[in-house]
Amino acid sequence: TVDPAHRMRTYDSVAGYTDNPAYAVNISDLASSSTGLHQIYTVPEGKILLIRSFSWAYFNNTEGSNNYFYLYDGGNNILFNTEGLHVADNSSSTFEPGILVPAGALQAAYYGSGSGRIYIQGDLIPAGAARLVSQIVRHGRSPSPMRPQ
Repeated sequence: TVDPAHRMRTYDSVAGYTDNPAYAVNISDLASSSTGLHQIYTVPEGKILLIRSFSWAYFNNTEGSNNYFYLYDGGNNILFNTEGLHVADNSSSTFEPGILVPAGALQAAYYGSGSGRIYIQGDLIPAGAARLVSQIVRHGRSPSPMRPQ
């Protein structure tokens, strides 16, 4: 499109999805060491999940012992992990431009003496955009919906 200042703009199909709340994904899970590896979300066929942020809180742990939380894809590949050493704590991570999760299972596992709750925010993107998204992820560029040309 051409704006009133005569600047030509092109549509960024990836950002068109990531800026649209209709494609937003919010995941919450509560786990303990007895829960083991378990599925927390299914990425639909034809889509990829772009994880933008991860927050976790753990509690009832033994002071000084490690708590670990892992995210895995359906092929049991580790996507992200974090750890803590206190009775209770929380932390957040933001991923720019994001972590790609292919269609299929998103799994989680908590290892520790207490329990943990996670919150994940991301966006569903058509799998056809995966190549473009992987280039963005590789180069660390944050997409924007409309870019001047």
